Amino acid sequence: MDGTIRDGLQDPKDGIPDDIIGVLVQVLDVDRLDLPFEDRGIIEFDISGLTPSVPGATVELLLNVFSAMGPYPF
Repeated sequence: MDGTIRDGLQDPKDGIPDDIIGVLVQVLDVDRLDLPFEDRGIIEFDISGLTPSVPGATVELLLNVFSAMGPYPF
């Protein structure tokens, strides 16, 4: 599932997730006096086909950014 965990907006921003939104991956931290909220993106993918141990291996994840002119990118 790719999606977003949201804290705040309808309920207080208290560090406890209030909603899980599927389909859209976004990362937001809207710090305002009235209704501050934060969204954290979730991206899951299957790595079961990878070799169990590869010393010194690195992985790079490239993501597209949409609506980069804002106010918040997706």
